[in-house]
Amino acid sequence: MFWVSIATAILFFSTGSVLYTYFLSQGYYVDNSKNLASGINNVVSPAGNGSGFLSYFIAGSLPIGITGLILSAIFASTQSTVSSGLSALANSIVVDFIAKFKPNTPDRTLALISKLLVFIFGTLGILFGNVLISTKQDDLFNYFTGFIGLLNAPTIAVFLLWIFTTKTNWKGALVGFVFATLVGICIWLLTQKFITPNGVAFSFSAAWLTMITFSTTLILGYSVSLLLPTKQNDLTNRAYWTRSKEFI
Repeated sequence: MFWVSIATAILFFSTGSVLYTYFLSQGYYVDNSKNLASGINNVVSPAGNGSGFLSYFIAGSLPIGITGLILSAIFASTQSTVSSGLSALANSIVVDFIAKFKPNTPDRTLALISKLLVFIFGTLGILFGNVLISTKQDDLFNYFTGFIGLLNAPTIAVFLLWIFTTKTNWKGALVGFVFATLVGICIWLLTQKFITPNGVAFSFSAAWLTMITFSTTLILGYSVSLLLPTKQNDLTNRAYWTRSKEFI
């Protein structure tokens, strides 16, 4: 998995380098600071972000056959990603909640509930896409990176607290998770155009939001755990530092 991540990062950086070189060779000013008619931002992305560079290159510069293959690959990968995401959401609810609290539920009923949940989440996804279009979100990468910072970063921080510390308890983890999520939501909302129609209160890369929520959960979660200690259970083989010889 590590090497796959490295290869993916190299691929993305290489794609950006190729696009930069191509547009520069076509006589466009790639520098955002140059407010010129021939500036690439004025042609591809008037809002000043790079979300449209790759799609503009595919639609306007590649041969028709290659363009069709790329579009087919995009739709195919999108279909698999959406279907796996909907299935994971439905199965998580069915297995972790419904089957746990009502263990005698027939399999046929669980399958029906799972299908209904897939339909509900799919409908919400379509509505959310329409919201993105109606609110004219121009930098989707930054937009969804913000979502990752809101949802994934605090969760990963809680997992790391449990794995690499022995003093973290449920009180500290809960306080750190909730506080970091609320702070992240406030920051994220102030950067959205549909919340502040007269212009965003401030703007910054969503990667910073991920770092803020992640570090806040780690620091606050561990600090609160030290201030509000609870009864310690047996942590053998439940944390990195309490592994027995069989697990080393």
